[in-house]
Order: sequence, then structure tokens, then C-alpha cells
Amino acid sequence: MKEEKIELPIRSALIPNFYQNFHCLAQACKDSCCMGWNITFDKKDYLRLRRLDAPEELKARLEQSVRRERKNEHDGILYGKFDLASNNGRCPFLNTEGLCDIQCACGHEALPLVCTSYPRKTVYSYAAKEYTLSLSCEGVLQQLWDLPNGVEFVEDPLPKTEYKKVSVVPGESLGLYFTPVRELCIDILQDRAMPLTQRMLSLGLVLQRLQKEDWAAFRPGLWEQQITSLVAENDLLEIPGDRRLYLMQNIRVLDAISAQERDWPKDVYSALGVERKIAAGPQSTTLTTVFFFRSLRKSPGKIPRSLFRPGIFL
Repeated sequence: MKEEKIELPIRSALIPNFYQNFHCLAQACKDSCCMGWNITFDKKDYLRLRRLDAPEELKARLEQSVRRERKNEHDGILYGKFDLASNNGRCPFLNTEGLCDIQCACGHEALPLVCTSYPRKTVYSYAAKEYTLSLSCEGVLQQLWDLPNGVEFVEDPLPKTEYKKVSVVPGESLGLYFTPVRELCIDILQDRAMPLTQRMLSLGLVLQRLQKEDWAAFRPGLWEQQITSLVAENDLLEIPGDRRLYLMQNIRVLDAISAQERDWPKDVYSALGVERKIAAGPQSTTLTTVFFFRSLRKSPGKIPRSLFRPGIFL
């Protein structure tokens, strides 16, 4: 007999302590979100942009550069886009001063949702309505770098209009235990008594163990005790798994970050007897995370946005 779903009521918001302080760097940004990737929007924004009450010169540019996605390629959400392809990958409304001509002429409210919301994002988890900021934004990285005591989270009550219920089937996933599991993962990442590399590897062991859990028999209190003991006893001097494969992936990620502009990887590949090749494919979340943190410690604000896009890693 199929188990009935349990409805988890979401009544609170979870917000990182730096969220409210975010502001766009505008012309000071060295890696603008107005260049190098698609800027798409829904039908409502598409029609509003095409009918925008704007100066004649801007109206003509809107007619030329606000394009429809092909019918078989959009789902109603990605209905339209700015034509960056005809402008060398640059938004046609990004002026030479690094500012938006639409916003300058018509105000912030004239922009499509993607422009007013990025890098902000909200999602309902099993625990709360969560507010996040994308690490692909230079302004977010700058804020993170300047936090004296690391990231903290604030929990606020939601207005009734934003209440929601999330369904979960007992025994099928970690839904019922999402909060204690994630809290433990965050505690590991914020334990500055351990070097950062050890924290990342400890987290990897925890996530690996989670994949093998029997959720029907899961006991969060006992699990937390076992994991805390595992992390405390394991000095992680040895990289778990296939050491050569792990190191090879690290080298390839470093190669991708350097955009193949340096000659140093050639000597490494030659010594290993491996062909130097970066294949397009799904992004490796684990490697992205490891190298994001390592890079962030050394050069904040200089991490290429390509690090956070699919198709870069193995």
C-alpha cells in the first residue's frame, strides 16, 4: 500500500545576513551580467518591452533587439530575449558607461524581471522560503569576502499570502529530516578549527553517506552523533577514492579556469601522459565548489563567470 504524503507547512523565511545589503556594482562591475549569456524573459515582459513608452531612438532599438524565441523552443517562461548575438554577446542596451539605457530612460520598473531580480532567487525548501544570491555575481562575491564572521542566517515569519505546503512521502527522501541534515552540513563548513580543504572533504564524506541511507529507518539524532564522531576521528590525510582520477580532474579544472592562456598545463599533461582536452558536458558541482572556495580565498572578484556555467567541466 502506497504511503500517504505528509504536508509540511512553510511559514517562515530563511535569509542570509548579507542579502539585504546587496546592490548592483553597475559600471564598476568587471564581469557584467549584461554580457556573455542569454537574457530571456516571459511573455508579459516581452509585450511590455515592445510597448514601452520610451524615446523614439530607444523604441527603435527595442523593436530591433527584443526578440521572440522560436515557438518550439520556449515554454511560455522563456518567451522572449534580448538579441546579444548580433552585438558580440553584449546586451544591446548596455551603454559605453556600463549602465542600462532602458533603466536610464524609463526607470528601474521598466526592466524585465530577470534584470531586476538577478542575482536574487527564492525557493521553497522543506524548511522555509529561502532567499539566496547567486555566486556568479561579482557583487555577491565582494560581499562574502568582506563578511568578518562568515555567513549567518536570519529566520523571519512569512506573511500569510506567502504560506505554502510542501509534500513529502515518508521513507522516500530526506524531506522530513532536511533541516537537521543541512544544519549539520553548514556546521561542518563553518568549523574554522579545521582547514578549508578538510571541511570540504568532510562534507563530501557526509554527502556520500547520505546517498546510502535508508530513509524509512533514518533517525536524525543518532545519525548526527555518528557523523560528528566520523568527522572528529577522521583526519582525512588521504584523499578517498581514486587518487589519480581526483588529481586529474583538479588539473583539468585549473586548466579551464586559466582559459588555456598559460603554458603550464602542457608540462603537467605531458608528464602524466594524458592528452590535454577539455570536453563540453555537465558541470561538476563538487569540483566547482572546491575550486570556488580555493579561488575566493586568494582573488575575490576575479573568478570568471564561466566557472558557474554548464559545459566547462568534465
